[in-house]
Amino acid sequence: MYSPGNQMPPFRRPSLKGPLILVLLIFLGIGGVVFYAFQRVSDAIDQALPAGLEATVVAVSSAGIDSIQPVDALVRLVSGEARWIADVNGDERAEILGEGYVGTVYSILVLDGATGALIWSAPTADPTIKLGYFGDLVLTAREREVRAYAPADGAFLWAATLPDKVQIYPFRAYAIDDAVVVQSADNALTSINRQTGAQNWQVTLRERNAQDFQRLTDLLCDREQPENTETIYCYDLKTGAPVRSYPLGAGPFDRAVWWADDQPQNPGLYRLLESQEQPTFERVSAADGAVQWSQPLPEVFNRSSAADFTLVSGDGLLALGTADQVAVISMGGPPVIVQQNERELYAIGFDGPILYLAAIKQRGTPTLTFQAIDASSGAVLNTSPEVGNSSSSLDPDVPRWAILPGQGLLVGSQSLDDDDTIVLQLFAADGTVRWTYSKSMFIGSLPTIHLDGNRVLFSTSDFTTVLDARTGTVLWEIEH
Repeated sequence: MYSPGNQMPPFRRPSLKGPLILVLLIFLGIGGVVFYAFQRVSDAIDQALPAGLEATVVAVSSAGIDSIQPVDALVRLVSGEARWIADVNGDERAEILGEGYVGTVYSILVLDGATGALIWSAPTADPTIKLGYFGDLVLTAREREVRAYAPADGAFLWAATLPDKVQIYPFRAYAIDDAVVVQSADNALTSINRQTGAQNWQVTLRERNAQDFQRLTDLLCDREQPENTETIYCYDLKTGAPVRSYPLGAGPFDRAVWWADDQPQNPGLYRLLESQEQPTFERVSAADGAVQWSQPLPEVFNRSSAADFTLVSGDGLLALGTADQVAVISMGGPPVIVQQNERELYAIGFDGPILYLAAIKQRGTPTLTFQAIDASSGAVLNTSPEVGNSSSSLDPDVPRWAILPGQGLLVGSQSLDDDDTIVLQLFAADGTVRWTYSKSMFIGSLPTIHLDGNRVLFSTSDFTTVLDARTGTVLWEIEH
């Protein structure tokens, strides 16, 4: 029976404060031990760093350079981002621009092309940047901001803001006179003064999702579809004004693919008109839009998008490839057709009268071989041994091979026997392998290669190597 005298006190949960404090103290103790052990390992690594990597690090803020101080640093480039730039230290050899880590700080950086030593680095706020090089400028792009640095010493020059996020896949920026023009995700073009970072002009393109950009001398052109009529519109990179348009000539049930031919003396467009009757490949004058020559092609060249094609040129010849065929066209003459059953053909480039092709096996494992083709007859002169899986080899924005004039074709790949081993080889036009360089990685990935004269820059996530492209001799290497 309830009465004030026998009322029970209200229920209270037992306090966990004491046990929680005890657990926290235990974790703090363990954390201190782990941190001490980590610090000892870190100190040991620092003491073991290779000689020659002492660097001048340029610390950058939004206001410019805060400090310059020499440090000992471990340099780790990000795979695929390193590329050759002009000589900045006066030794008459190209340097290497990249992004990655200097110690634990993510930075853009320049390495001495002769030795691999760090020349300068500029810390960035976030690794999700895109890098561009324009002779007198190094650009980084992130979110809505573009920042400029001096290639000689990494000095911060200016920052500019775009109307939308930077279009970084791919990052599109075009240098002209004293300006650089950058595309943003809303398909606006913004012209920025290269010396001051001030905006010159800004224009929004007609097409919301325009992606098919190509440069034609001082023009930037893209394909748009007003009223379902495919047309190439070209904008003046100096003013942003729309100045020319080229109807692609496709009918209501046809499609067209186009490429800019940026020849200074005779600029023009190539277009492939795909129809139910017969595809036709043409060259159009940039001056007046007149068709200069036209060639019919086999029905297999009726494809759905530009991504299905490769087009390369050299010494008055063109090679247009798709599926299992490549057409070699002598600027208007009858095409020479190269066809191979059960192999997809990818045109790489010309070395005089020789055309190099990548041939991807379509049955079983899609391994890759490389072929030297007589451009005048289409005959296969020689075929390389097979190299690793080709699933990521054909990305046009990531260089996996390069032609060394008069020597052969440099190819970067993964080993057939071990995906964690990367391989660089020079395939000669006679089918022989002149030299092979290989190295094991922690986790295998396809390497990128960039050629500078007779030096090749060979980059992965685990190391950066510069070799003599003629002999395969390692000139220097940094393990990341």
